[in-house]
Amino acid sequence: MAKPGSDVTPCLRQVTGLGAGLLDWFYRRCTTADLLDRLDALTPQFAAMESWAQAAMVARLKQEQGNLRRIAIRIETIRETSSSRRATCWPT
Repeated sequence: MAKPGSDVTPCLRQVTGLGAGLLDWFYRRCTTADLLDRLDALTPQFAAMESWAQAAMVARLKQEQGNLRRIAIRIETIRETSSSRRATCWPT
């Protein structure tokens, strides 16, 4: 039986939007800042879960959120480095 106030629907909507945002970002249809904003939008949802969910689960969600943020920033750095290298080393 679900605890009162344990509605995960808003969080699931955010995660679904994040998935769509990731695809858009991979195909460069949105910026890294937009993607990071979507990731940050999960933080209030995780805070709402703290009142009824196990602390270990919420901590794991926050950890994975941080990992996604770190990987997105790393990929963006590689993209910027690769595109600037192409522009300077291999003119078309």
